[in-house]
Amino acid sequence: QSFQKRDRGVELDCNGPRVAVSILAPNLIRVRFSPTGEFLPRRSWAVTKDDSEWSAVEMILEEKEAAIVLKTQQLTLSIQRDHCHMIWHDRQGCLITQTSEPALGWSASGISVRQQIADEEHF
Repeated sequence: QSFQKRDRGVELDCNGPRVAVSILAPNLIRVRFSPTGEFLPRRSWAVTKDDSEWSAVEMILEEKEAAIVLKTQQLTLSIQRDHCHMIWHDRQGCLITQTSEPALGWSASGISVRQQIADEEHF
C-alpha cells in the first residue's frame, strides 16, 4: 500500500479502503478505517477528543520494505504493507497486541478489526 505522512501519523491507501493512524499521546494511538476511502465525521461519543485538540507528540517514522513503523517514547506500531496487519510493542520491545489475519474487514453491518489474544489474556 501507499501511504502519506500526516502531522500526527500516517494515512494508508489500501487500494480503495483507507487507514488513518494518529499519534495522540506517547501512549495513545488512534486507528481509523474507511472501506470507501472517505472518513465519516468524528462522532460525539468517541472515546477521546478530536486529534487537533491533543498536544503534538514526537514521532519517528520508519519506512521499511515490508512495513511502516511509527515510534513514540512509549510505543512502536508496525503496520505490515501487505494486509495492514498491525503489531504494537512497548518501549522495551514487549508485544502489547497485534491483529490477526485478515486484520480489517467490513460488511453491510459494520467494520471489524480482528485482534489476536494470547491464552492467558482476558477482557
